[in-house]
Amino acid sequence: MEQRRQEKALQKVKEEFVINRKKIIDDIKKEISVKNYELALQKSNKYLLSQDKELMELNSKASKENEIQKLIADSKQELTQDTKTNLRIYKKLSKIYPTNKIYKQKVQFYIKRKNFIESLFNKDGTFPFLEDDLREEFINENSDERGRLFSFEIEHISTSYHDKGDDLIIEGIYKIKQLTGAGTFYYTYLAEKGVDLRNSKKGSITEEYFIIYEKDFDVK
Repeated sequence: MEQRRQEKALQKVKEEFVINRKKIIDDIKKEISVKNYELALQKSNKYLLSQDKELMELNSKASKENEIQKLIADSKQELTQDTKTNLRIYKKLSKIYPTNKIYKQKVQFYIKRKNFIESLFNKDGTFPFLEDDLREEFINENSDERGRLFSFEIEHISTSYHDKGDDLIIEGIYKIKQLTGAGTFYYTYLAEKGVDLRNSKKGSITEEYFIIYEKDFDVK
């Protein structure tokens, strides 16, 4: 019974399209011409079962342009915030719109910037001196009045960065295992470093600040 109702409903849509084809096609073309791609999609999707060639071409065009429109809107919100995000967006835009020279130039710009930023890192993905700075801070915070400290080991978990234009924020997560007379203690730290990108290059990092946070989550 349900299947029969669905078949009748589909047949009704097909008949509606045949009767009103010119008006429906013109209406969809009008929405595309004023860049109402989402509305054009909604209207053309309704009649796709008709398998009308012109309708399907309009639907495909509206779908493509709608995706570009959304990507551009997203890029306006995310640009200048993160190099990797911008590169991902412009790569997708360039793939959808291969003749657009601006998108191609943006892809090349962000590839170059990403490569420059990542050239500042060590080959193992860590950032220069970040672990050394953490080690020094940990010693300063945990030594007794005589400067003595129980032995400890540092394990690198992950390192990430946030591109802020002229500045780069490095975040490294480390786990510290400390052996004491009272037992073994584990600490998890987020080590954050600010870098001045305008005056930094491989082998010569201009540091703006360094701070560590003891984290309450457990890293396995």
